[in-house]
Formats: sequence, C-alpha cells, structure tokens
Amino acid sequence: MKKINDMKILHIELSAPLRPEQLPTLGSSVVAVLAQEGVPPVLCISGRMPIWAHLAIAHEVQHLVPVISVFDPKLRSCVIVSSHRPEYAVGQQIPVPDELLRELLSPSPSSSQQR
Repeated sequence: MKKINDMKILHIELSAPLRPEQLPTLGSSVVAVLAQEGVPPVLCISGRMPIWAHLAIAHEVQHLVPVISVFDPKLRSCVIVSSHRPEYAVGQQIPVPDELLRELLSPSPSSSQQR
C-alpha cells in the first residue's frame, strides 16, 4: 500500500476477471492486508475491477477503517464515500500526487494481456 499523509492507497490488480462468488475471499484478503500493514485512518480503494467489488471491499472494511475513499482516475483523486471523522466529508476529494498517479494508471503486464 502507498501512503499519502493519513491515507493509504490499496491498489488491487487482478490476474483474471473477478467472479461474484470470489467476493468473500477478496474481502478476507483485504482485511488480512490491513491487519499485516496496519489500519490507516483513511483508506483509498483503487484498481480495475467491477463496481460491485469496490462496494464489497468498502463494506468489508467499514468497521475497521474510519474513512473510506475510492480512486477516480478522471478526477485524479480519491473520493471519500464513507466517513466517521468530522474532518473528512463524504464527497471530499484527496488529490493523488503525479508520481503516484503514473503507478495507479499504468496497466500491469497481466491486465494488459486480458484485454
């Protein structure tokens, strides 16, 4: 995970298309990563995957992470979608620095083979 101030970006790269029945495993994997690397005050979920996967991850971590955001490449920011802290409002954008944007926007070799 990459860190920007209080926020950590969890960038997920899938090696194959995700199937709905894999959601419990994906959620468990995200919780395991957070347990290993530490739960940040703000989490930004990033990666090319179905919207339902982003929602499932947000649901899975909502009781662990005070503020959840999702990376939007068009806005070049993480947009807060859930907040239990007054200093972070739903809809607030946290800009992602240019050097990190390149990493998030570049397709991995495995994802470019899937297209």
